[in-house]
Amino acid sequence: MQKISMSKEYEKNSGFQKQCSLNILEKISTVLKEAAQQNPERFNRSDEPFTIADLGCADGKNSLPILETIITLVREINPKLPIQIYLNDTPDCDLSAAMKTVNQKFEKLPLLWVYSLGKSFYGSLMPQKTVDLMFSTTAIHWIPKVVCELPHFVCILTDDTTSSTEGKLWKNAAAGYWEMFLNERENELKFGGILFLLCPAISEVITPDDLRLIEVFLVSKECVKNTLSNNILEYSEEYCPPIVIRALEHFQTPFKEKKTNFQWFDHSFIKTPLFQPDQDARVCSTRLTGWVKGFYEEVFRGAMRSRGVNEALIEKVIEELFAMFIEQFTKFNFNESPLIVNNIFFILTKSY
Repeated sequence: MQKISMSKEYEKNSGFQKQCSLNILEKISTVLKEAAQQNPERFNRSDEPFTIADLGCADGKNSLPILETIITLVREINPKLPIQIYLNDTPDCDLSAAMKTVNQKFEKLPLLWVYSLGKSFYGSLMPQKTVDLMFSTTAIHWIPKVVCELPHFVCILTDDTTSSTEGKLWKNAAAGYWEMFLNERENELKFGGILFLLCPAISEVITPDDLRLIEVFLVSKECVKNTLSNNILEYSEEYCPPIVIRALEHFQTPFKEKKTNFQWFDHSFIKTPLFQPDQDARVCSTRLTGWVKGFYEEVFRGAMRSRGVNEALIEKVIEELFAMFIEQFTKFNFNESPLIVNNIFFILTKSY
């Protein structure tokens, strides 16, 4: 498994992830109110905590709006209902930051407890039938490891990609991990439980925005290879982040093939600018580079360490790499036309 964690600059460069979370608050509130109407007994009883799990919480800051929405609604229905929150991310993440953020936000609320789980969400996290509600925003596109090398910086499952031998390997691996994720969450949710998921995606029919994102990732990989070469370091697939960006059909396959007992409740598409535009092309390029740095720096750093590169050279290479990103991204003229990323928000339920 590759080292997967967000850099210390993640908060500063995660405005896109935060906006994505804000975009789904109204839908989460609506669905949760409907659940309370359908199952009033669960919300009115106070002898068992209402359990929430945040899968892929990073530093916790982008989770706060969703957690606050859920907690407020639950407490409006039953002020005495105990609430427990599980914050989950990979073992490589420093979950102390997330714990501090969430505890400080809700420390004045009675009967509320927060716990952390440093484990991959492709395995078991919690006891069976103990969780009322789970959510994951901009996290399930990560898989445990890179499958094999592809032309892109990350795996984008277009028709062209999946027609290649390497692309088929990625597609099959991603499908397997997705089924594992669903099976584990199905075991952990109570009957009547809800799973909210938000994930970067490509369109069913490739759009100009999809093509621009693909081009950005092609350039990103060239920057990585050139920077390593300039420092007489050998490139390998370890230097790519284990990310799979796919279309809706890939998520729906286990449901169509009846490999899960989850019910597909609803889905919607949300298009979000990756960063706020600016008249200055270099400012836009710097913002895009910051976004890449937030999720990629620790992957890159970990890959160099695993290959025995000394710390001084690691810092030098990292500085050169992100400077190269800025120079190359400037050529895209994102100040004239912002980069738009497609997300799928879908809701799964565990029926009675």
